Amino acid sequence: KWRNETNLWNESVLLCLAKADGKLPMVVDFATAASSRGEIVKRASNGTPIPSEWAVDANGMPTTDASKALEGAQLCFGGHKGQCLSLVVELMGSCLLGTALGMDASDADQQKEAGHMKRGLLIVAFDIDKCAENGHAQALADAERLFDAMPRVPGDARTHARAKAEENDGMISIDANLLAKIKELTKADEDDADVPAAKRARQ
Repeated sequence: KWRNETNLWNESVLLCLAKADGKLPMVVDFATAASSRGEIVKRASNGTPIPSEWAVDANGMPTTDASKALEGAQLCFGGHKGQCLSLVVELMGSCLLGTALGMDASDADQQKEAGHMKRGLLIVAFDIDKCAENGHAQALADAERLFDAMPRVPGDARTHARAKAEENDGMISIDANLLAKIKELTKADEDDADVPAAKRARQ
């Protein structure tokens, strides 16, 4: 059983980017949660179960029910190792910068646009010329040799998907269920816009 009196962690996103001249960038971009919240919301909407390692319910017990997971807390990937990584990200992105801790975020905060959220973004850049003992060119060559040995370099799928969308005038393909959901949400927003502001406030 996991204690869930307070939801300590947010998704604590960690990103690392490396780029060589004339090459596509290597992008490692992930949350320290076992799954994105968006994936859990999608499965709750579809009635699809989630792995028990993804979240706990409001009582702190592992659950495969996505709806109950949204009432509880997400878990870090990799058990205690992922939890430690999430702690490091929280220390750097919140405590160090003086911005809001994940444990202080409310449901209302989750609905705010990114620009209105009190969240931290710590950027660390390395000067290869000052760090690389064997020189700039050798550092890039070693990185390229490492990437070439990998079956897939992180960031490739996103870059190729963006390029494909650009070839199709920015259009992407989505399944029928998602399209229906988008239309449903759009219709709800349009209906709500027809309600006078004073009446919406009373609701």
